[in-house]
Amino acid sequence: MAQQFMVACEGLCHRMVPMMTLGQLRDALALANPIAGVRYDQFGLTPTRINSYRGYYDRPALGWTGEIYDMQVGMLLAEVDRVLTGMMFYGWKGGEYTYTRDSPVHVDNPGYATSTALFSVRDMGYVVLLRTSNCTLDTP
Repeated sequence: MAQQFMVACEGLCHRMVPMMTLGQLRDALALANPIAGVRYDQFGLTPTRINSYRGYYDRPALGWTGEIYDMQVGMLLAEVDRVLTGMMFYGWKGGEYTYTRDSPVHVDNPGYATSTALFSVRDMGYVVLLRTSNCTLDTP
């Protein structure tokens, strides 16, 4: 799968980056100030909840909103922990899934599959940036 994705991105990306997992996201958030804001690196969007990714049902997708929404590190950390407790998610065409620390994190709202993924977290003190890319290596 990673090779197919790399071919699709060839010429569009300067470099391929590995996808971040739920465990890596959780660990990065745990180091940040719990009252710091959280934003995506694109268009000032704010993360929302984790749902099943439309492209691969067995993977989580962190949603986004363009509306004013005060997501804080502590709130997002609680959302990740909620998912890691074994919460059941349902695939778009059936199936039941749970996510683990090794699950790669996509970025999309329910019903969408834009191949956007989380690849790193940048703690800037007052705000934590979730860095995204459409050119990620399919890692786990």
